[in-house]
Amino acid sequence: MEGKSPLVEELLPWGEVLARLEERLGREQVETWLRGSYPLSWEDGVLVIAVRTPRAADWLEYRRREDVLAAVEEVTGQRPRISFAVA
Repeated sequence: MEGKSPLVEELLPWGEVLARLEERLGREQVETWLRGSYPLSWEDGVLVIAVRTPRAADWLEYRRREDVLAAVEEVTGQRPRISFAVA
């Protein structure tokens, strides 16, 4: 995937978020739904996470949103609104 933002990566160490999610969901779930994902932007309190497919975006949005939010909050101390985008 192209378009990783170094500034967003600096604010949000995505590898740490994925590690927390792996603890919660298991390696298989993270590999299936979040492999290749990255924080695309974080502006005005909205974190946009880039994922590989529309199916992954839907699955994360409707089934794992709270898990992703909790992991982001654990790592950053902040709880942004969250959106998933195919990139």
